[in-house]
Amino acid sequence: MLTGKRNLGNSMNVETPQDTRAKILAVAKHLFAKSGFDGTSVRDIANAAGVNVAAINYHFSNKQGLYFEIFRMNNGWMAQCVQQIRDRGPMSTRDFIPELLQLFIDQGHALMMNFKTMLEVDVPPPENTSSTYSDQIGPPGSSVLMEVITADVGEDVPDAARRWAMRMIGNQLTITGVLMNTSVIKAQGEMQSIGLDGMKKKLA
Repeated sequence: MLTGKRNLGNSMNVETPQDTRAKILAVAKHLFAKSGFDGTSVRDIANAAGVNVAAINYHFSNKQGLYFEIFRMNNGWMAQCVQQIRDRGPMSTRDFIPELLQLFIDQGHALMMNFKTMLEVDVPPPENTSSTYSDQIGPPGSSVLMEVITADVGEDVPDAARRWAMRMIGNQLTITGVLMNTSVIKAQGEMQSIGLDGMKKKLA
């Protein structure tokens, strides 16, 4: 009876493949952000995550696949957050922009990681997945911002013009969110609140 209970207890603590995958992603996200792609080895990730190298290869094929999975994960998660803002109810572009800026400032580290991923010129996307990642290049939640703009100006405005506005607004907010999380701006303290307040005043 005691043996049976002990085995049951052990089985409840067994790590699932999903647990292992999530642990690898969490550790790799931190190490890549700190040391970049070239400065982080698969062995570094495996040791920090407490897994073997084979587990990383099993879940992500290689370091390159893991790197871009973090990009996809960050962008997808941010896009969901943008959608949640939109789901609060009807909102004009003027009201939507400050909410989006605050989100991008709060989650600036995720944006930084994606910027680094895109700027790693020697790390092409994994084979047969370039279209998947190219679809996600750009400000997260761009399609939601496009919906908000369209609701404001109407579909009579050419699609190209609405997309131009979406890209200009999204790119500016993304860059601002990243800059607000740099050590230079953080060292100035009040600059973060000034940036958001200044944006709201311009839109008022």
